[in-house]
Amino acid sequence: MNAGSFRSRGAEASVALAPTRDWSVDVAAVYNDAWYTDYDGARCPPDVTLAPKPPASCNLSGERLFNAPRLTYNASARYSWNGAGGLRSFVGARYAYRSWMYGTVDNAEFTRVPGYGLASFSAGTEGTSQGGAWTASIWLNNAFDKTYWRRLVNGDYGSVGGWRGEPRTLGVTLAYQY
Repeated sequence: MNAGSFRSRGAEASVALAPTRDWSVDVAAVYNDAWYTDYDGARCPPDVTLAPKPPASCNLSGERLFNAPRLTYNASARYSWNGAGGLRSFVGARYAYRSWMYGTVDNAEFTRVPGYGLASFSAGTEGTSQGGAWTASIWLNNAFDKTYWRRLVNGDYGSVGGWRGEPRTLGVTLAYQY
């Protein structure tokens, strides 16, 4: 099923700063105001179709577009310093946020994915060896173990299925570029 038409208006901005040689800060944001301009004859959500005497279709004109959070932003900061033996070490932090969105084209309330924010941290060391560059880092994603849904969808007979986001995850990255 295709929606008749929709409109998406918005703005995005990003700023990258390096206030000193050792500090870098990045901030980005997106505002997305997206809605159906003409969606008469839409599939109705389960809360409507499972009610007594449901309509054959619904009119979602003027409603928010699915899978389109209104606000998304992230910010990160990194501090690095020179260490012994020509090594450069760093620590970093990142925060990312996404506002709520509908998970399905019928805008079912059951599939409304709540907004969430996630914090991540990292630390590591960089260097050069035999003509290549290497990095060793440890990182912690979803540092505060936020429970969140990446997507929710309609199932059979009014049920809802979904994909949960990653829990707190600790990892190590070793990279070599030659």
